[in-house]
Amino acid sequence: MHTVKKSAVQYAKQWAESESGLVDGLASRNLETRQATLARAAGVFRVARNFRLSFDVGRGLPRLSPALTILDDFRTPALRDDSFLTAVNTVRRRFAVAYGRNDLLSAATKFLWLMHQHPVVIYDSRVRDALGAPDGDYALYLDLWNERYAHLAQEIQSATNTLADDPRVPAGAEWFRRRVLDIHLWNLGG
Repeated sequence: MHTVKKSAVQYAKQWAESESGLVDGLASRNLETRQATLARAAGVFRVARNFRLSFDVGRGLPRLSPALTILDDFRTPALRDDSFLTAVNTVRRRFAVAYGRNDLLSAATKFLWLMHQHPVVIYDSRVRDALGAPDGDYALYLDLWNERYAHLAQEIQSATNTLADDPRVPAGAEWFRRRVLDIHLWNLGG
């Protein structure tokens, strides 16, 4: 059984070993760094297969270049609680058009999360299963996710407090605690 505490430790390791570097890379001013980081992030978050090579590399473009162009429109300003849902829906549709797909919701949330962290909530099929949410309904997914977060907030806070001594881990940040819930639900949905 996966406990919240185990999920917190798991995420601390994941943050230190991969996600912090992805966040830093996507924040770079250097285009090549952002392109390489986005390609790496697509692999780490297991969404690369959703971006067909024929729509970028096959057209002589760097891998995920059209996706990065879309994301760059959302680099600034910071997303707010009242604006991020619109941003997610815009990015998911623009990704789908650029890559000849029906929907790329999961990828949109994962990449926007790497760029902004809070308030974006990552949409993942395993988390969706753990929440009992219908496929593709991000608004309902958010409602269910937020209910679960409110229910587990004290337990998550307690679990992340045990990580406070590790300088590589921003365990006191709200976005970090929210991501611990993602990992916990991902474990439960597997």
